[in-house]
Amino acid sequence: ELVQDTAEEKVKEMSQYFGVSTDKLLVLQLEDIIPDSSSSSGKIFFDFVSFLREKRRISPSYEQQTLRALLKLIKFRFHEEVADRGTDMFPIGRGTAYDSLPIMYEVKKMLQEAAKRGKRNFGLKENEHKKWLDWPDYLAVVHHLYQEQLPESRFKCGKKKNARALARAQQRYLICAMFACIPDR
Repeated sequence: ELVQDTAEEKVKEMSQYFGVSTDKLLVLQLEDIIPDSSSSSGKIFFDFVSFLREKRRISPSYEQQTLRALLKLIKFRFHEEVADRGTDMFPIGRGTAYDSLPIMYEVKKMLQEAAKRGKRNFGLKENEHKKWLDWPDYLAVVHHLYQEQLPESRFKCGKKKNARALARAQQRYLICAMFACIPDR
């Protein structure tokens, strides 16, 4: 199910990138997209991943996820070809029979580069401070939630809150108040 969701997400992204409807992309046969196992057959995917990295500025972990999905697609596409070759085409040493495919080699190389970028960029990002609330701000939020859960509180339009709305407000308050009891570092 997770693989299917990831595949559907990638198809949507590719349809936006190439300016083609998802219906037209889904009608294509896999053999039309990846005609053979040469590294040049993967150019459309390599360009797409480059676009995501450079224009969309995706994180290295997201790039790795995309490349892993591509690896699975390649294995699915060429499983018969690898099986037909038999054991005589297994690479020497570590690896699998798929490693003898040039397109697989290129994708794995890109995956290693993305992993290296991920290790280099492990430090804080420039927007890291926007992710977190200061402790006094968090306590102010908890106080606001406390006010919202009082029986005399009202909706923004002025109507008095019903029992269900008050119960939800109280749940939000209790969850956040519990975390307020745990002091910040």
